[in-house]
Amino acid sequence: MQLPSQIKSLIVPKKNPGLGFAFGGAMIMLVLTASESVYPNYSIHTDAISYLGGAGVATEWFWNTALFIAALLWIWSSAGIFYGRHRFPGSPIFYATGLGMALVALSPWDVRPATHTIGALATLLFGIGSCYIGGRMVSGPMKYLSYAAATLSLIAFLSGFFGLFAFLGPGGLERMDYFPLFLWETAFGGYFLGRHASAGSETALKVD
Repeated sequence: MQLPSQIKSLIVPKKNPGLGFAFGGAMIMLVLTASESVYPNYSIHTDAISYLGGAGVATEWFWNTALFIAALLWIWSSAGIFYGRHRFPGSPIFYATGLGMALVALSPWDVRPATHTIGALATLLFGIGSCYIGGRMVSGPMKYLSYAAATLSLIAFLSGFFGLFAFLGPGGLERMDYFPLFLWETAFGGYFLGRHASAGSETALKVD
């Protein structure tokens, strides 16, 4: 049985895959800011982002729900980009980033620390890979922005092993890990939204 085209486009947004990326990335940044404001005595310098989703805290459901929705939006948009193309390693890396985000959202750091850590590392490392692969899929300034985001996140991640940028504190350094990825996600989605609006086709894609 064949699904109607309208339902198909909702399941796999082939014509406009940017919507989920743009909305998800912007939502994460906004909800993160709101959660930091609500969490009692929260310090960006010393407190990890994971604390916002800890069991029993005021922001638990707010932050974890938003993160899980962002994960689904990431996977949804990834399906739109790679549907029918089966590009390797591009599609597995993109999907693994979204699955990592979902694992973080479903595993509070103080309840399931092992799975939470695995999810956080998957989000970061596969997210860096997604930035690099995304740079190969686009043209113009967005290509260089993608490479820059991947490089900044990787430098921030590696610097934690060598004690660099310690003045930022553990919370600040963690944000230097993830913020380039979420900002890139928003811009990456906006790139496809803009190209779709101007071209009215899938010409923005360069994955083949």
